[in-house]
Amino acid sequence: MFNKASIHFYYFLILFLSVSCSYDTKDQTRLTPDFQIDISLNDIKKNIKYSDFIDQYDFVKLETSENSLIGSIDEIRCSKQYIFILDMFISKGVFQFDRKGRFIRRVGKVGEGPGEYTSPISFTIHEKKSKIFILDNRQKILCFNFDGGYIEQIRSKGFLTEKIELLDDNRWAFIGGGTEDHVVMADSQLNKIKSYLPFLNRATSALIPNAIFKLGEDILVRRDYLDTVYAVTKTEIRPHIIFNFKDKSLPFEMIAKNQENPSITALSNDYCIVRFYYELKDYIYLGFIHKSNAYIVNYNKLNRSGILFSFNDIKDDITFLDNKFNSYIVGVDLITSRFIYKVETQDFIQGVESAQKQHAEGEAFIKARGLAKQLKTDDNPVLMFAKYANF
Repeated sequence: MFNKASIHFYYFLILFLSVSCSYDTKDQTRLTPDFQIDISLNDIKKNIKYSDFIDQYDFVKLETSENSLIGSIDEIRCSKQYIFILDMFISKGVFQFDRKGRFIRRVGKVGEGPGEYTSPISFTIHEKKSKIFILDNRQKILCFNFDGGYIEQIRSKGFLTEKIELLDDNRWAFIGGGTEDHVVMADSQLNKIKSYLPFLNRATSALIPNAIFKLGEDILVRRDYLDTVYAVTKTEIRPHIIFNFKDKSLPFEMIAKNQENPSITALSNDYCIVRFYYELKDYIYLGFIHKSNAYIVNYNKLNRSGILFSFNDIKDDITFLDNKFNSYIVGVDLITSRFIYKVETQDFIQGVESAQKQHAEGEAFIKARGLAKQLKTDDNPVLMFAKYANF
């Protein structure tokens, strides 16, 4: 298979079916990627359990109150002391918890005054400077400190943006909005410096989970439908990863010439379509669909090897959910090098109760049962910080 070298079920399924293949830039040299992951549907592993690739894990119960209630986890960032969560559409704000899940504050508030936002759509943090940056309404960034104090507001100069990330103290990287190039670089005052990956169409510019994030010294970016992840540095952009599905790879030309949103369901009948991608220093998590079925690839970058399995077939022997679509990755913790899973509390409680009726036992079940006893069905979701095994 590999070369060496919803919040509930419907929410998750919609993301798979509605939320990258060949190089998609017109002005960049085709370079050898850092990784090419060759994936064959003939190599699907059977009887996979979570414990086969999760070595260690910790649950974080997010405190639930009138002020801390989260509708969805759209973006998540972690510092050494805090967990920050963006809920774009329901609560419309950034929530700050400590590493044990205790609610600290809501950062800023909805409004039109100083330090207020109307449509928070992305955010990032600066650990060393203890700052939070919230992108509001595609054109301004509000800066706060880790104590919740408002510092300043900066407006973009002549361009719209959908997602943000800091490259360094003096440079920003954005996912461009509207018909902007896909990647826009700007200085500290949001003056545009350069841009990469020309606009193709509405389909490839759609908002997708984890479209831009920082890993080490690079900013990693991808665009919808296409199978290449790019690394952006201070001076260049290069292909970082290519997901090679061989004869199931979606031809670039099929997407490039399509000016509207093609049907994911129709395309997945013939091709493999990437929906989710997260990366840590040593591991990559990839979610894709084929014939409306969801598949996961867990890839070890050190060994250049991995595991491919059907999401429907995996046995959940850690959170014990009957409906596995209610437990999925929402981000990464770069501090501890762990993937962050979101687990809905109602499903967690029901899963543990079901496992108990089937006489489940062992350390994992005891740990899950202990947490379930502390939860109510309408509590905030539980976060699971998972360290992958050396598979």
